[in-house]
Amino acid sequence: MFLSTGANVHFILIILLFFFLKILSLRESYYALFMKKLYNHPYFSRALCYVVLLLLFGVYIFYIDENSISVRMQNKRYIKELRQEIELYQSNYDRDDRIVKQLSTSREVIERIAIEKYNMKREDQDIFIIHEP
Repeated sequence: MFLSTGANVHFILIILLFFFLKILSLRESYYALFMKKLYNHPYFSRALCYVVLLLLFGVYIFYIDENSISVRMQNKRYIKELRQEIELYQSNYDRDDRIVKQLSTSREVIERIAIEKYNMKREDQDIFIIHEP
């Protein structure tokens, strides 16, 4: 059974982490003889190992992890959009609630809405509807 892409990345990073920790913790072993020339090379030092390890950790935190900084920024933007949508729905709800309260208390408002929206009329009224082309 194959590992998922995220699991592969985590597996590779764990292997690299153990590799660098092994290099940093070399004392006297058969491994040390093989790596002795590499340690003595001018471009390779313990500080370089720490820098590479920190860079890998930074890349992991900022881009690869499922809770990375980029994912958090996307989530913050999404939450901001949702809050704006909540404000819009809340204002629509408040407006509709005022209209319902007016309808339940005032007969004049009910008549006005019936005349304007549903083209109803009183017995003593004539209504002319003019449609513009």
